[in-house]
Amino acid sequence: PILYSFLGRLDDPQPVIAAMRVGFDFAMIFHNLLNQFRHLFVTFGGEDLAGVRRFMARTTAVVVGGMVVVAASPASAFILRELIGVADAVLAMTRQALLVLCLLPAVVTFRNYYHGLAMVHRRTGPMGAGAIGRNVATYLVCAGLFAAGWLNHVTAAATLIVGFLAETVVVI
Repeated sequence: PILYSFLGRLDDPQPVIAAMRVGFDFAMIFHNLLNQFRHLFVTFGGEDLAGVRRFMARTTAVVVGGMVVVAASPASAFILRELIGVADAVLAMTRQALLVLCLLPAVVTFRNYYHGLAMVHRRTGPMGAGAIGRNVATYLVCAGLFAAGWLNHVTAAATLIVGFLAETVVVI
């Protein structure tokens, strides 16, 4: 909502909001696969941390690699145009945002590694503080980009990544 509140202030917000909405939803297909790592920690993190790390690294490489292949290839245009119905400028902007959002699953895995450690050690307060940090960082970056006239579909996608990185730093 923070990001969209700033995008809505652009001169022609509809295509940018549409591109971000479709791009982020598409990225969630990949993101959600890796967002479950916190649950892996609860079961195995205390017993086999090295094994959990190896599994996370391999799985993340496969998922991010798959996302890059889809986002950078004609497959994304086909999926977005033919299956979802995205067209014209929104299609081009969505594909550009998706290329940036390819970093999101890896950043979420990095965050979830520290979330998992917090859960194993029963110290989840930093996770809540991290969520606040993510929102503050998102707001500050959006405000700065908007004020500078640099807020668009690509920088908005990057802002999502910056927010998750900020959350990770707070949790660490």
